[in-house]
Parts: sequence; structure tokens; C-alpha cells
Amino acid sequence: MSAPEAEALDFRHVDTWLFDLDHTLYPPSFPVLRLIEQRIRVYMTQLTGLPEEEAWELQKKYYHEHGTTLAGLMANHGIAPKASMPWLAISPARVVPCS
Repeated sequence: MSAPEAEALDFRHVDTWLFDLDHTLYPPSFPVLRLIEQRIRVYMTQLTGLPEEEAWELQKKYYHEHGTTLAGLMANHGIAPKASMPWLAISPARVVPCS
């Protein structure tokens, strides 16, 4: 890459990045998706007080009925979206080393 091309790729001015994790950026086998699933599973179990498998079935129901787990939680449990949702703090860079 030439120096002008490298300068054109300077993204320091960007303060927010949004990524959609529905397999558009990462394949289903990517480790970060398993970590997100684990955190959602724990959160659903703690939130509902249901046994883990029942809470996971409920999560899948919300996902299919509302498009996302969070939308189902908002509609059925009055959960407000917030930056502290446990699955949002996972960085792909921490899961797979960048070369």
C-alpha cells in the first residue's frame, strides 16, 4: 500500500463503529459469536430465574418473534436497551489476535 493510500485509511476521526453480528462480518464458527451466546444465555437465566435450558428456549422464542433477543426483552420484560448489556462488551480483537 502506498503512503497516500495509507493516509486515506486513517479512521482516527471516527468515534463510533456499529457492527451487525448476524454472520455478515464473521462466520458462524467465529469464537466471538460463541462468547456472545454464552453471555446471553447467562443473562436470560439470571433475568428470568428459569432453568438454563428453559431460559434459552425463551431467548430463541424472543429472537424469532421479535427479530432480536433485546427486542423480546423490551416487549415482554420492560428491559431498556443500554450499553451495559453483557454481550456488548465482547471485542473480536480480544478473541482472535490481529496479525
